Parts: sequence; C-alpha cells; structure tokens
Amino acid sequence: MKLVCISDTHNFPLSKLDLPEGDLLIHAGDATRKGSEGEVNAFNRELGLVKHRYTHGIVFTPGNHDWYFEKKARYVGVGGVEAKITNARCLIHKTVVVDGLRIFMSPYTPWFNNWAFNVKPGPLMKKLWSDIPHDTDVLVTHGPPLGVLDIVPPDYRRKGCEALTEAVKKLNLKLHVFGHIHASYGMVEKWSRYFINCCIMDESYHRANAPVEWEI
Repeated sequence: MKLVCISDTHNFPLSKLDLPEGDLLIHAGDATRKGSEGEVNAFNRELGLVKHRYTHGIVFTPGNHDWYFEKKARYVGVGGVEAKITNARCLIHKTVVVDGLRIFMSPYTPWFNNWAFNVKPGPLMKKLWSDIPHDTDVLVTHGPPLGVLDIVPPDYRRKGCEALTEAVKKLNLKLHVFGHIHASYGMVEKWSRYFINCCIMDESYHRANAPVEWEI
C-alpha cells in the first residue's frame, strides 16, 4: 500500500500541494492556524478536491492548532465533532482499519502554552498512550516521541513526548507518522522502527517541504 503523508499544512490549500497519488493520504494534524470553524470548513472543502487521488481515501487527526475539534467536542462529543469532516475519516484517539492495515490516530501533545489537545506530562499522558492497541501497524500522532525528529530551534532542544517514546518502544509498529515540529521534517530509522515527520510548513509558516511517500 502506498501511503502519502502530510502534516502542519496550516490553511495551505491541499489542491496546490502537488500531492502524489496513492492508496491512502494521512494528515497528522494542524490543518488550520487558529482552529476556527471557517478554517475547518475550508480544509474540508480542500479534502474534497483531492480525495479522488487515493484508493482508500484520507485519514486525519487534529493538531494543537485545530481548536475547533477540542472545543466543539465538549458539546457534541468526539463522534459528533469528527463528523464535521465529511471528505476524510477524522479520528481522535481511535483506530481505523484500512485494507487490513490497523492505524491508530491521536492528536495529543505535551502541554505548551495551553494549545488544543495539550496534556501535562505525567500519569494522564502515560494513560493516553497506553490506549494504543498492541496490534497497531501504523501510529499517527500529531507530535513526535522524545528523541525522534523533535529538535526545535533556536536552542535546538528536543521537544518530543517522553511517555510516547516509552509506548512506541513496546509496540511492533511498521511506521510512526507525525508532524508538529516544523524544523525536524524528515525520515529516520531508530529502535528498529521507521519514523516520518511530514510537516509541510517551516518555522515561519511557509510551505517548505514535500509530502512524504511510503510503501508499506
């Protein structure tokens, strides 16, 4: 199966990304800048313009900028807010099975200035990552695990999630896809696992990187 992976598009029109065709498009969050309903509606329209390129459609989990999904979920529930996206499967801390491939998708990231889906490090974060099923093939989280494609300038410190690292090491994943850390776009093999940071935007929110293609 050919996966096409993107993240952190921040209102950039998907129809102008020159997305390669494939079997499944994965969007790992931060579709918007401020997470307004208007931005979400525009994102959904753009999904509709590109979904025909993918045999099995598109899967998406929100990121820390995508406020609409967290705020609205308080009133309509997670299932209700996921239904806002009609041109892809929106998943908030859930598994989807695509042509036999088990994909778990989650928006949570370590607390930073109180953005959407922020969780303070500690027992709750560990509990969230313990929810990942052991038979997961592909993990899609908005943010990276600590120590993997998670370096942030100007101090070049690592900003990944320590609890996520612990969880990933216990799983027999075929692939872990994420974004969030714009400056650390790329692919790497570590701990006998493959990782992709597929951020489209750079630190200045300019389109800088290409979608990542992966055969699985």
